[in-house]
Amino acid sequence: MRARTALVVEDELSTRMLYLSILAAVPNLTVLSASNAAEATMLASLCPFDLAILDLVLPDGSGFDVLEALREHKTPDQVVLVSAYIDEFRQSVRIGPNLILMEKPVAPDRLLSFVNAAPEGDEHDFAFTIVEYLQIACIGLHSVDLEVTRGGAEVGRVAIRDGQLWDAAYQQHAGERAFRHIIALERVAIVCHPPVVSGAPRFIRPDWQPLLIDAARPLAAQAQTARPEIDELIARAAADVRGARFHSAYQAYLRVLERDATNELARRNAERLSTLGFHTPSG
Repeated sequence: MRARTALVVEDELSTRMLYLSILAAVPNLTVLSASNAAEATMLASLCPFDLAILDLVLPDGSGFDVLEALREHKTPDQVVLVSAYIDEFRQSVRIGPNLILMEKPVAPDRLLSFVNAAPEGDEHDFAFTIVEYLQIACIGLHSVDLEVTRGGAEVGRVAIRDGQLWDAAYQQHAGERAFRHIIALERVAIVCHPPVVSGAPRFIRPDWQPLLIDAARPLAAQAQTARPEIDELIARAAADVRGARFHSAYQAYLRVLERDATNELARRNAERLSTLGFHTPSG
């Protein structure tokens, strides 16, 4: 097994020491630790990490902030997100072979099993959504500004103060209306900043949880309406693959992504077909 480097970020000393003692049993693994987001960000700038175990609620930020700092140098092959509040956002964080959620107290055998199953390849999908950032900031009672970008340009902003959804801006809209537009956006990136303006009045009055649920209802209804068509396209693409009609399969997966940009099956299969050269017209 190749030598690897791990970063443990946990503000509770006893829990941090527990993680270190568990990881001490992993061969060829060098472990560094931090007690807050600032320390972790500094370590991230010094060397790349293969594994990251991140507490989601930190005194000066969140595990999401640390993961963004890590990605600037090398996205870790494996990421463990840990919190006592896992149930609050379990449904929105996109878990996968390289990223898992663990609830405190962490089971040592489960952590070791994940760490020892180091994945092969360089596929990572650790981009977090506005919903995930919102949940962690509000649960942790943080004050942050979430910058929403597309193609490197800012398209919107959400302000959170002391765990309360405070304000939002999108095009000519502000407040709750802007927030609803932002939630519906697809293929955007989120950048978390310290508050730019302090003492600004609050323009979003409802609590973030019911507002988030209410804003998500039209999206869920839209997805439900599109489901039969998406299922038909996926079945058609699978039949095209079996019949060696790879160009047609690629186009079918693209049509799925036009209707559901978060469809992981379509995205991965389209990427594989594109890598094999079937993204160009046949003939």
